[in-house]
Amino acid sequence: MLKSVWQTGRWLLLTQLLLLRSLLAQGSVLLVGGGSENYNDWSDAPYRWLVEHAPNGEILILHYDSPSSFLPNYFKSLGAANAANLVINSRSSANDSANYRAILRAGGLFLRGGDQWQYVSLWQGTLAGQAIQQVFQTGGAIGGTSAGAMVLSEIVFDARTTSVDPRQALRNPLRAGITFTAGFLALVPNVLADTHFYERGRLGRLAAMLAVYHSQQGRWLTGLGVDDRTALAIAPDGSAEVFGSGVVTLLRAGERIAYTVQMNQPLALSELELQQFTAGFRLDLAAGHILTPAAGAASFSASPFQANGAGIWLEGSDQSSDWFAAGGSFAGFLDGFTAGQDTLGIISSPAVGANAQTVAQQLAQRGFSSHLLWLDSSTRNDQLTATRMQRSAGLIFAGNLLDSVAVHLAPATATGQAFAAARQAGRAMLFLGNDAKLAGSTGVGQTEVSTTAAYRGRLTLCNGLGLLGSTIIMPRAWQDSDYHENRLSGLLWGMAKAQAAFGVLLDAGSHLDCRNGVALFTGLTPALVIDSRPAQWRDFSTYRAASSVGPRQSAALDHARVHVLPNGSRFDFNNGAVVQVESRHAVENSPLLFHLEQNHPNPFNPHTLIRYHLSEAATVTLRVFDLAGREVATLVQAQQAAGTHAVGFDGSALASGLYLYRLEAGGRVASRKMLLMR
Repeated sequence: MLKSVWQTGRWLLLTQLLLLRSLLAQGSVLLVGGGSENYNDWSDAPYRWLVEHAPNGEILILHYDSPSSFLPNYFKSLGAANAANLVINSRSSANDSANYRAILRAGGLFLRGGDQWQYVSLWQGTLAGQAIQQVFQTGGAIGGTSAGAMVLSEIVFDARTTSVDPRQALRNPLRAGITFTAGFLALVPNVLADTHFYERGRLGRLAAMLAVYHSQQGRWLTGLGVDDRTALAIAPDGSAEVFGSGVVTLLRAGERIAYTVQMNQPLALSELELQQFTAGFRLDLAAGHILTPAAGAASFSASPFQANGAGIWLEGSDQSSDWFAAGGSFAGFLDGFTAGQDTLGIISSPAVGANAQTVAQQLAQRGFSSHLLWLDSSTRNDQLTATRMQRSAGLIFAGNLLDSVAVHLAPATATGQAFAAARQAGRAMLFLGNDAKLAGSTGVGQTEVSTTAAYRGRLTLCNGLGLLGSTIIMPRAWQDSDYHENRLSGLLWGMAKAQAAFGVLLDAGSHLDCRNGVALFTGLTPALVIDSRPAQWRDFSTYRAASSVGPRQSAALDHARVHVLPNGSRFDFNNGAVVQVESRHAVENSPLLFHLEQNHPNPFNPHTLIRYHLSEAATVTLRVFDLAGREVATLVQAQQAAGTHAVGFDGSALASGLYLYRLEAGGRVASRKMLLMR
């Protein structure tokens, strides 16, 4: 009897707590991009925000595997009345009523990092998941870091098969392992969240995910990428504030967005809007409008692009095997010259001249003579070097020191005057590997000096040669994941610093040929062109980690446009537009002409997704039958375009058992079985 009264009293207290919360608006959300928390560091402000927005100051730290030894005391140091761990490591524990009540008693919840599929597979459709939503709906504060933040958005990239490499997502988005979960916690509407954003090079990945989701569901989401050691705090009214060391990136469909997602083919996409915000920015998350800029933010005005009439070839790889491969930049560049007749100049620094020697050997093997034009302070006024440079039929840059080339080719030097004459005469020029940075107006240096160069403020800006005016080139974009932040975040940082109109991410094995400002892109990995001309604001992180030489080199930029350009695409830098996609491909593609995929998940309860592929437009019928042959649902009966389609099926009105789904299109028929387990 006493036990019954005690339990009733606890339920009354819990009911009163929920009633009090229901008088408040919906709750608050904190999305953290990952990274280790520490006292008196970047994490203090956002984690304190979570505590302050928890109605009773009680913080419960959730995980699917193990407790945290650090976070309970850390939250208490920030003002939490109490903080404790709760591990829910099975579906049975996720449906335990004691765990359900423990979650409801908390005013704030925090989901740790790890694997989002563990959260989804163990907690979706359980009392634990329901309790988290109830805490939010009654005014509580819900936060998460890394995977724990990703599962808070309406649509979750669930990583059920793989974490998805950004290079593979760009090369073949429908075969990259991109899978989604809807209806899990769904605390941030119309958003697909990603974390460790620039640290892991996920700009290309998130762009691919948005296009794949739209191809399946016909709806554009907002992609929200959060850097490590960075957070976005979202208040109940939808206003959001950035905290921490890096940037929060928003990707949205522009008014003229266009894309192509096809089986076994690379992503093509244009007019994707990009916004990046540093700590201190406040914004209306749904609309993407800035409410209050950061204190140090300044206006942005891109310098005008200036085209050079000469043929400019840029190679994205630092590997000579890529340079000299059939269909590579070297072969394409040499197509404009005659073996045995034309002499080519190879410009290189004697301090790092091995690449120049390799290029000379390749030219000789292909019947071309060449001059090795060593460039440093001792040769920049050498008349023989200058004469050979001016008389060369074309120039190849291989193995130069980024911070000194513009100095040695300045107008006051003999080599600078010779280079200007060659440029005026329309000489074609090839830039190999990191030398590709020299073709723009500005180059970002020291990207390979250390894996943490951008984080510790070690990147530099150097003057380029201006052949692609108001442009910054970043080769080797997705080569070696340890340098992703240096290259991707470094590019945006350089653009904001130099107020450059364009940035180009060119992966290893890819190259471009630009004439009169119109570039042809070739290679396995699509290039990314970032057009910053619409941008209005810029700002820079002021966070400085221990042992750093300067602040983290992350930049706010609002607004810009992203274009994803696969093999054969042409982009006109003069007006910032994709002008052509050619039909040639870097690798053989064999798109599936007609294919019905296995539903996923399977078995299911009660929702599943059915995906199919059409090579051409057709009248499509997709129906579901029971094993007796009775039709139980018609999912599609319409004319549909070529490409990938997906439709959801709700079996909540059906009994458990095997069902058959049948696709008919263009005179073809395919069927598969699926298992409903209630």
